[in-house]
Amino acid sequence: MLSQLHRHVRLLLGLIWTSAFMLMLAHLLYGEVSLRQQAPQLLQDLTASMNVPSLRLVPI
Repeated sequence: MLSQLHRHVRLLLGLIWTSAFMLMLAHLLYGEVSLRQQAPQLLQDLTASMNVPSLRLVPI
């Protein structure tokens, strides 16, 4: 029973790691292109959201 649980945990962690890796790869490949086109708009959004107190990140 424990070895089966261990196998499932390893499988789950492997899937999470793989999907995170793929997301990072996709972000590096496609994010660069879209960032160049959207940079001014993203800067406006960022500065606007920093002025709104409710959207600030709250440390846990």
